[in-house]
Amino acid sequence: MENTPEIFGLHSNAEIGYYTNAAKEMWSKLIDIQPQTGKSGSSQSRDEVINDKATGIKSKLPALFDLDRLRKKFGLDISPTTVVLLQVC
Repeated sequence: MENTPEIFGLHSNAEIGYYTNAAKEMWSKLIDIQPQTGKSGSSQSRDEVINDKATGIKSKLPALFDLDRLRKKFGLDISPTTVVLLQVC
């Protein structure tokens, strides 16, 4: 079960700061682990190491939503909650 900000008495937008900081920390660590010279001990260039890390992250991302299909599913009567859902997707 995921703890939402509301459980702690915070506004739901409080997650934005958390996820922003988490992303900054992740990229900082990726920069720290990359080789500091043109070549690393594994004979991969700096760009190859970065590309491998980025490919690994990209492979873990969920598939994109088909927004056209979702909009058609909701029809013409779209509530404000549905608008927010579609923006998030």
